[in-house]
Amino acid sequence: MNIPKSLKVGGHTFKVELVSGDKLNGVADMSLETGKIRISNFLTQTQQECALFHEILHAINLEFDEVIVEFLAQNIYQVLADNKLLK
Repeated sequence: MNIPKSLKVGGHTFKVELVSGDKLNGVADMSLETGKIRISNFLTQTQQECALFHEILHAINLEFDEVIVEFLAQNIYQVLADNKLLK
């Protein structure tokens, strides 16, 4: 899967950026205010893809608990990757 330059979530367009990891407080973040999802370019391709799913889940619902978001992101990514549904 290629990391897209932008994507729509809940009717809102988010710009997706790969940035230096030292510009983040973790490996990725999402901001409704700026309309950006930022992912560390220090991550491997598969880690970047999973981080994107993680941030999409946050964009869908800011109230989701972090543990739930990470669990869902990892498992959705695994199902899509193992079944060759990512291109």
